[in-house]
Amino acid sequence: MVRIISAPLTRYRSSQHLFLMNDFIRLVFENPSVSQLAQPYLQDLQKAVDVEIVAEEAERGSMFTEKINELFVLREKYYGAFHNLVDNGLNHFDQNVVDAAKLLERLLNKYSDIQHKTRAEKMTDFTNLSNELQKPEYANAVSIIGARDWTNKIQEINVACTAHADSREKEGVARPKVNVHDARMVVDPLYNAIVDRINATITLNSEAGYTDFVDRLNSKIEGLKNTLAQQKGAKKASDTPTAK
Repeated sequence: MVRIISAPLTRYRSSQHLFLMNDFIRLVFENPSVSQLAQPYLQDLQKAVDVEIVAEEAERGSMFTEKINELFVLREKYYGAFHNLVDNGLNHFDQNVVDAAKLLERLLNKYSDIQHKTRAEKMTDFTNLSNELQKPEYANAVSIIGARDWTNKIQEINVACTAHADSREKEGVARPKVNVHDARMVVDPLYNAIVDRINATITLNSEAGYTDFVDRLNSKIEGLKNTLAQQKGAKKASDTPTAK
């Protein structure tokens, strides 16, 4: 049975994300059956993508945006590593490590929705989390589970992000109130809602009338997946030291 495959939306660069969304909307309009199914969400999706386009164009014009985006990716990576150390500590043979991990787990639960917040809210929450981790009871727990380097990196990136954001504000560039990150938080649920609706209809009824649409969309998603894989491979190659 044909089915729209999953698209790793959060991994796309801005240009890749907009490429898929614009093509998706075009394909929807070209297929009457799909267009009818998408109707409850289609107008909102188009408006949200229009906002994303404006935000992307404005951010692309800022000399500090690329650096901020790089820092955000690093912070997500380090935060994930810190989370893993806490999880590992919960299963440690040393009860002192277990107790420290439990204390940190309770703190992280306080910020459990941090990944679903806007960029500005994330900046605030990560700063607050870093400040709490410097309190004696938490700082000691961080040291016990061996996560000091990771929390220091998160703090370092928070400071850098704030500095770059302040510098970008001083550029005097007229930018829309919403940024690309926040715009995509609106776009992605609408896209997923339409995809889920189409897949559910195919499952309950039949694939008649949808095969061409699904095949063409899947081809674009696969193409972007291949691009992501190539980018990842190129990065690994550039990070590998050259033998002398």
